[in-house]
Amino acid sequence: MAEIVKANKTLVNYFLQAGFWRKHLATWQKENKIKHGLETLCETRWYLMAKVCLGVQSHEIGFWKCLELLCDPLVDTPSITKAVIEVIEDRNHFTANQTLVRLLKPVVDAIGNLKRAETTLADIWKELLDTHKNISKVDVYTS
Repeated sequence: MAEIVKANKTLVNYFLQAGFWRKHLATWQKENKIKHGLETLCETRWYLMAKVCLGVQSHEIGFWKCLELLCDPLVDTPSITKAVIEVIEDRNHFTANQTLVRLLKPVVDAIGNLKRAETTLADIWKELLDTHKNISKVDVYTS
């Protein structure tokens, strides 16, 4: 899991900081009606880690479009770092990231369901049981 998060952080940090590529990816996101944007990882907030993973998952094709543009000899583009290219070309990374998203989704949903002033201890226990049940259904060996 740590390697997936680290690679996601590499992608997100690069594409949020590189002006040309950030704009290109934002245009792709808008054209494809992708609702989850890229967000910077905050190491102490694992709820945000789930959002980072979801953003990377929803932008996989957009990352590939950036690589295609980079390789087009007719278009003058800024370079992309080797580390970023390696992550984009690593199909296993995106498969593992997709599994991580499926594992984190029940937890994120539970947190969202419990963000109410009137949440009771019974609500918390119900969400814990539902989360356990939903996570146990996730097949981590196929995608």
